[in-house]
Amino acid sequence: MNTALKSNTLAWVIRSLIVCGTIVGDAHADVLTDALAQGHAYADLRYRMESVSQDNSFKDARASTARLQAGYESGAIDGFFANAGVQSVGVVGQDFYNSTRNGLSSYATVADPAMTEVDQLFLGYRGLPDTQIRYGRQRLQLDNERYIGNVGWRQIEQTYDATSMVNQSIPHTTITAAYLYRVHRVFGDAAGTPPGVFQSRSPLLNIAYTGLAHNKLVAYSYLIDLQNIASTQLPAYESTRNNGLRLTGSAGLGSQGLTLNYTAEAALQSNGLQNPQHDLIHYNHYQLGLKDDGYQWLLAREQLGSNGQHAFQTPLATLHAFNGWADMFLQTPVNGLIDQYTSLSATIAQAPVSVIYHDFRSDQGDVRYGTEIDTQVTYNFASHYVVGAALGAYHSINTLRATPYAPATPSTTKGWIWMEAKI
Repeated sequence: MNTALKSNTLAWVIRSLIVCGTIVGDAHADVLTDALAQGHAYADLRYRMESVSQDNSFKDARASTARLQAGYESGAIDGFFANAGVQSVGVVGQDFYNSTRNGLSSYATVADPAMTEVDQLFLGYRGLPDTQIRYGRQRLQLDNERYIGNVGWRQIEQTYDATSMVNQSIPHTTITAAYLYRVHRVFGDAAGTPPGVFQSRSPLLNIAYTGLAHNKLVAYSYLIDLQNIASTQLPAYESTRNNGLRLTGSAGLGSQGLTLNYTAEAALQSNGLQNPQHDLIHYNHYQLGLKDDGYQWLLAREQLGSNGQHAFQTPLATLHAFNGWADMFLQTPVNGLIDQYTSLSATIAQAPVSVIYHDFRSDQGDVRYGTEIDTQVTYNFASHYVVGAALGAYHSINTLRATPYAPATPSTTKGWIWMEAKI
């Protein structure tokens, strides 16, 4: 964690709690103790075995890791509250994978480095009506996390040094505004490639309206400015304006319990203040689904556009949730990406099961990249525990050589088995 921010935030938290405890006077000298007593601790322990096999020169990888997240959030003192948490990842057994930080570059990559760091440290305020404000290191998850997410699938989560505000004073409306100072990525804060920290000057605005029957309409504007990105795959900075609309909803069909679910989203991405390019690139995502007792079918199309030189990018997204679990398109290819996919999910013997099929093509040139099948089964028990298994199998059309419109991507199979306890 940035030493200056850590020190400043911690000092602010301590000073604020002391001030709040002082102003109540001697008659309420135990207010700080009461706030701490009224707070709550939380913990999440997850073990995961992840395997990766690719049709290239890298050795097959096997990552056996355990992750502990733990923290405490205080009760409020005159509207102020504080939260502090840590996350720690360790290797169970021996390293047989490239964590991006352990030097084992001959193995396929599993981006779960072993380390311990602060993941949350913020001061919050609830003293204004229908409003919550936070300053410091925190998680941010906006909508489906296509732009801003915590990448919760990885063992080290992505967090933000930010100021954020959520206001619900207008009926049926939630306004979320934030300003990002720094992004702490899944690779941890230690130096290395890819970089673990992005410097940022990024204002975000998200307005959600639920006053329409069975519908939610979201308008957003994300002015993302990332600096000091030391990567050969991205420019020296990534600066974009992202403006869009997202509609989600449902409608009942007949009296048999069948429900129609739908999503429609469209956005434009253009160059930001720090970006010398002059691009205007489109994005759209459409979903249509049917849900019955215990079953759900979905048909969808997501398009990340391209102008032939640059493609639509969302570097702060929870990218594992999009475009296949094999993670072949964490960075959109220069000629864009069209992901046409369908899924079927059901609950069998109280265990949710899902199967997803993807067909990947370029936006420019309509060249097929490949196909992927993803499957998952999970089982929850005793309220706090879950076990799961998943598989992602990507078949590449261009395994050995790139074409003018398609990158060379290796056929890849990834598997996961995990156990998790939340308290």
